[in-house]
Amino acid sequence: MSNIGCSLIYCTTFVMRYTALQMSLQEIFKMSTIQIRVDDELKKSAYQAFEKLNLSPSDALRLFLRYVAENEKLPFSEVSVMVSNQDEDADILAIVRERLKNPAKRIRVNIDDL
Repeated sequence: MSNIGCSLIYCTTFVMRYTALQMSLQEIFKMSTIQIRVDDELKKSAYQAFEKLNLSPSDALRLFLRYVAENEKLPFSEVSVMVSNQDEDADILAIVRERLKNPAKRIRVNIDDL
């Protein structure tokens, strides 16, 4: 093959790679950035979990956002427990664990019953 033929192949390869790079950069510039504040321990333990799942934090957040956008709900159930100063932590944890085992089981209470 002549030098001109080789140069043409290298030039074509360069142009193809440059075009692919340009397209990748255009996709990157279409993205936006989200900043959040979280507790240091939460961040540390979440990053460790992401590593075990072979996910980057960005990938995990993208999955979360995609789910919420497509389903218009959170990918988990909220759990709320009302507590008073007299409640002990062990009692509260037992209540939470029991309610998590039976999330569909609801108890209706009137204010008069309290």
